[in-house]
Amino acid sequence: MSVSLHAAVLAGGMGMRFWPLSVPERPKQFLRLLGERTFLQATADRAAPLTGWDRIWVSTSAPLADEAARQLPNLNPDRFVVEPTGRNTLPCIALTFGAARRSDPEAVAAALPSDHRIADAPAFRSVLGAAGEIAERTGRAVLIGCAPTRPETGYGYIRFGGRAAEANGVEARQVLQFTEKPDRETAEEFLSSGEYLWNCGIFVWKASAFFEELWRRAPEIAGPIEEALEEPDRLDALYRALPSVSIDKGLIEKMDGALVIPAEFGWDDIGSWSSVWSALPHDADGNAAQGRHTALDTRNCLIFSQNKPIVTLGVEALAVIETDEAVMVCPLDRSQDVRELARLFYSQTNND
Repeated sequence: MSVSLHAAVLAGGMGMRFWPLSVPERPKQFLRLLGERTFLQATADRAAPLTGWDRIWVSTSAPLADEAARQLPNLNPDRFVVEPTGRNTLPCIALTFGAARRSDPEAVAAALPSDHRIADAPAFRSVLGAAGEIAERTGRAVLIGCAPTRPETGYGYIRFGGRAAEANGVEARQVLQFTEKPDRETAEEFLSSGEYLWNCGIFVWKASAFFEELWRRAPEIAGPIEEALEEPDRLDALYRALPSVSIDKGLIEKMDGALVIPAEFGWDDIGSWSSVWSALPHDADGNAAQGRHTALDTRNCLIFSQNKPIVTLGVEALAVIETDEAVMVCPLDRSQDVRELARLFYSQTNND
């Protein structure tokens, strides 16, 4: 492709939605939940045929940088952009897009979260390549959205309008509205209307055009980031003084003229143990298991065994997770509460 497409892989999160397997030093992007490759490795693998390994950048945090580099030995060390402290997604994307722009003034950069499931990698690359061409030609942000398959209340939604651009048979539509995490009734309306897409958190933008918009909408971030790119020795002090703000709230939802590509490539944000159960193969009783599992009268359960065999009898719709950290048992439909459970566990452990 003629576009100089770079991938900015976002791998700095330290959440514990998959506790007790996920802990602060081993967050979701470093886990193998759906196959032999970790989420981080799978994200880079998907992008590499389109960008080459020399145009992949990984944004991560200082505590995670060594593990990120260990998992991606194909990347040169200067392709890891390490933020000194967490400041949400707008500062880290700005720093990474800025690094890509300094290496290549014509860079078109794709922001790729490192913790998503994408079932059809070739279809994904086809959409991403078209988004890169549209972004270069128009200078506009090109988001990627997927048609909702359920009334999901944990995702953001994009309402789309008429056709605005096209590349290689892929159409981009006007963005009319953003809605973040609607209630159940609203999500059902969005699903039935056919006018909304899930916001996948993936967008493509010519790096120079991104900084023009950043200067307009958030100069308090643009200025320090530009200074840090010019004088890397000052990065720590400049970055720590930045506000913590997401790319959506700080920039994209404030701007005019964003585009969105309605895409189908088997996307999902694997954000809880219940979504892992949905994504894995099931046996005849609806159970998904990794590790040793013996079951009798057990249905629709997720079993993850790291060390010891798990034996279940007469249970249904449970997540049973065994790791070095702890053994956790919960109803699958309560798995969104695992982070709160982890906080309670550590508070009690620290008080013992």
